Amino acid sequence: MSEWTQGVLALFGLLLAAAVGAALRPLLRERHRTQETMGVIQMVVAMLVTLAAIVLGLVTTSVKSSFDKLGADVRAFSVALIQLDNALRTYGPETDAIRAIMRDYTGGAIRSTWEYEPPPAAARMPVPPRGRYDDRLENSGLGALLTRAEAALRALPQDTPTHVAMGPPCLARLLRVEQLRWIIIEHAHSSLSTPFCMILALWLLIIFLCFGLVAPRNLLTYAIILLGAVSIASAIFVVLDLDTPFTGLFVVPSEPLREAFARMLV
Repeated sequence: MSEWTQGVLALFGLLLAAAVGAALRPLLRERHRTQETMGVIQMVVAMLVTLAAIVLGLVTTSVKSSFDKLGADVRAFSVALIQLDNALRTYGPETDAIRAIMRDYTGGAIRSTWEYEPPPAAARMPVPPRGRYDDRLENSGLGALLTRAEAALRALPQDTPTHVAMGPPCLARLLRVEQLRWIIIEHAHSSLSTPFCMILALWLLIIFLCFGLVAPRNLLTYAIILLGAVSIASAIFVVLDLDTPFTGLFVVPSEPLREAFARMLV
């Protein structure tokens, strides 16, 4: 289910809860509609509103921090690719095949991760098919390219002082690329707990149900409840969209990796 769908469902759920509350109010007996009873309801609603606001604010801060951290990881990954390519170039023409593998990997990573963006013009290799246990970000075919590059790098000759000096740094930089790749894959997974989201949704439904119970029947009140529901639903959409950093409205930019790919073509 997409973030847009969940946001729309949240909006209709909140409005439905408010409508149920408004429909229940005339059915209550007189003793349940006294000023004292409504005062208690308002105090409970105020407590729930405060609690939900704190929790929603903390969740938003958390997913925004994760989103920013993933953006920093992508930039670090791009820098690691550039450094690896420079080290391979310094090693000598023996690494041309490895550099070609890394260019294919980088172009494939851009195409598979940012599926709705145009692929790099110079990317010549199609994205390898996903394996049985691959998810959206992990592609065993792309991982196999890194394995090939590592095997080829370990098999390079060490027969000159330049080779001896540059061999270990090249291997260290390739291992760093592999490490950052897995860091990005793991950090990109959703961090929101489904039971936690369900509990927060229950609080919000109770709040809007109570709004419908205590609110007077006039157009201004209905308009304010509608605006409140839209605001809460949009906040939920933002949280869910930030929690999926490579899809939706808010996306980690691909420019750092595209710049690395362009530098690798020089």
